[in-house]
Amino acid sequence: MELLTEVAIDAKGRIMLPVEMRKELLKRGANKLSLKVKMDEKGIEIIATPITMKTFSIRLVLKNELGALAKLFSMMSEIGLRIVDATVETLGGGESLKCFMIVATQQKVVSRDLLEKLLSWELIREVQLISGE
Repeated sequence: MELLTEVAIDAKGRIMLPVEMRKELLKRGANKLSLKVKMDEKGIEIIATPITMKTFSIRLVLKNELGALAKLFSMMSEIGLRIVDATVETLGGGESLKCFMIVATQQKVVSRDLLEKLLSWELIREVQLISGE
């Protein structure tokens, strides 16, 4: 299914999706969307990813070594975390990587045990839970 439509942005900056799109998202179990906005000289592109799991935002600082992100993503997958979106930047002249991620999980509660498990990995230097449902 592909829908192309024009939407309005109200005075508060809210974007209202047409009813057909909302119904289709709800039918597929998506009660949230992750929005990524790409802006450049050509224009603005908004990419929406439906989210059907519990989500939270997390900030990590990790050692910048060969394959660090691949290792991180693999480890997170092993404990049941799905990365919905991520941004990464280097810190300290390239010694560390700072990752901000929106993460989804089937777990009902994001527990302290989960954060402690992340911190126990040698690769990770710092973990901060930013927000959750």
